Amino acid sequence: MTPKCYKTQLIMPIQKNVLVIAAAGNESTNRESFPAASNNVLGVGALDNRLNSLANYSNYGSWVSVSAPGTNIFSTYLNNTYRSSSGTSMSSPFVASLAAMIMNQAPYLSADQTRWIIEKTSDDFTGSDKISHGKIDVDGSLKFIDTYNRIYGQDGIETSIAISKNSWPERMQAELSPYERSLNKNIEEKSGSFAYLASYETFPDSLSASSLAYKTQAPILLTQSNGLNDSVKEELKRLNITDVVLLGGEVALSDKVKEDAENEGYRTTRISGPTRYETAAEIGDYIAKKNGEVIVASGQSFADSLSASAIAAKLQIPIVFVKGNEIPTATKEFLNKYDFSSIYVVGGEKVVSKKIASTLKATRIAGVDRYETNKAILSYFSKRYPIDDLVFATGTNYKDALTGSGFAGFK
Repeated sequence: MTPKCYKTQLIMPIQKNVLVIAAAGNESTNRESFPAASNNVLGVGALDNRLNSLANYSNYGSWVSVSAPGTNIFSTYLNNTYRSSSGTSMSSPFVASLAAMIMNQAPYLSADQTRWIIEKTSDDFTGSDKISHGKIDVDGSLKFIDTYNRIYGQDGIETSIAISKNSWPERMQAELSPYERSLNKNIEEKSGSFAYLASYETFPDSLSASSLAYKTQAPILLTQSNGLNDSVKEELKRLNITDVVLLGGEVALSDKVKEDAENEGYRTTRISGPTRYETAAEIGDYIAKKNGEVIVASGQSFADSLSASAIAAKLQIPIVFVKGNEIPTATKEFLNKYDFSSIYVVGGEKVVSKKIASTLKATRIAGVDRYETNKAILSYFSKRYPIDDLVFATGTNYKDALTGSGFAGFK
């Protein structure tokens, strides 16, 4: 039983989000020692670093969380001298120092999260089966902060592949067809397993593709404009797909990309128009519903459309674009065709003018900048779609947000 004095001493720092670290003791026993064995305290055993094993004097048991070097540790001593000492009291400062480094690098972490990282990244050693976890790994813990729950590659192409691997472990059957077949008789319908290709260099044509990618349960992969990257070929092969959909015209993705995909044995479909405005309308034809909903965003500033892309995917809302104070013909015809009952303008008046919002009789969702607009979009649509998980991307380089939009929709 934990002595009352320890309970009184521990409750205050724990309530204030302080990680309490305590030496396990040096009696070579599995009998609980306090405060190390107290709930919410990280108990530390001693490691004999020379033998990479639990020190023969260290206490052990499931109540001991991790171990750290504790044998022949050179340190300060009485009367302004130095000497080598051994014991779990020499081990626990190593763990406390690691915790301080983690909290300094990531001050947003709670005490429980810091403890979890220390335990999660610990390594096995001789005798590690006698305690809950292993020996601390300082380098591993600090790197873990940056890599845990981070999906990334060496560049935008490799990141899109990493996102695909994290989202689509196996082939997904779907249909590439318009929601309103009667309004889109000229669209060729296909059934199969799909992947979407977008340009790594220029991607306005693919900004509105998230809803379609979500509908067909397919990833958006980036590739060079002048040909299909080898790493993308490998990912298409892993996905075991039947159809590749090219997003945008030949300026975005050349016919060489199409030829490379067909040489790999895939059927190809190109969704494109002369400009990004026509392309967005072409993509929207696969999603839009008569008297349904539509999102209108700037076709010149991409942040707001990407902020809305995951929600648009989840709720199957098409995204189309306007240009400054002008509604392009392709966008106007698209809006008229479906006679939408709800039109949402995302972004402030600097990117989509007051005149356009008024003409469209739209609901504006905006903040003072792209980050506040992102928050406003999430807040507005969370009333209909509870948001339990968040996916973060940079607000200054849009490639990762584009390819991550489908993944975010699935979260």
